[in-house]
Amino acid sequence: MTEDNAYESTSPSVSLPSAKILRLLVGRAPQTIAELTSAAGVTRTAVSEQLSTLQEQGLVSRETEPRAGRGRPCYRYAITSPAMRLFAQGGAAPLAVFLLIAAQQTLGEADLDTLLRRTANLFAEHYRSQLPEGSPSERLDAFLGILRAEGAVLEIEPLDEKSDELILHRRSCPFLAVDQGEGHACLLDEQLFSQVLERPVRRVRCRSKGEHCCCFAIPHA
Repeated sequence: MTEDNAYESTSPSVSLPSAKILRLLVGRAPQTIAELTSAAGVTRTAVSEQLSTLQEQGLVSRETEPRAGRGRPCYRYAITSPAMRLFAQGGAAPLAVFLLIAAQQTLGEADLDTLLRRTANLFAEHYRSQLPEGSPSERLDAFLGILRAEGAVLEIEPLDEKSDELILHRRSCPFLAVDQGEGHACLLDEQLFSQVLERPVRRVRCRSKGEHCCCFAIPHA
């Protein structure tokens, strides 16, 4: 199953071309039609048509970019919260989401931290059992493949020659409904990646802190 097909299966009302546009918007700053056209590899007209449909569905919003002097306004398009939740459907069942919300509302900080770490342990055991034997790089590729099959939108930033880390961009968030600005769900993600990959993974950017997506630094083996 391709990424777009996996996405469409969770939202029958979104066509494959529209799903492609949403994937280009998720976890990124608002994009212009020119930027989306270049990234999608289709015509400007095709992108405009998809954006109009997505706006009507409430899955994309449009904002006007201030311009100096006269001329036609420049518009930028962003993914909306309802669309972000579509991407989260494959990674967290509603019951799990509500349980975590309840934990945030009832537990103290120390108990909540213990709960999230234990949850990460269980998640890690689940995913580790699906990974093949191989090098750390092969296990990373296999893990990302599993997450993508579940509907996650992930990208690996090419390794800088001066760095010994890979940067993982987790553009869609399976715990979006749980996040209330404290970053607790992000800790779960950080612990999950560390345990599955058996390497100390660091969160270097966080959606709860105003970033467009969470990013994790993974030691390159």
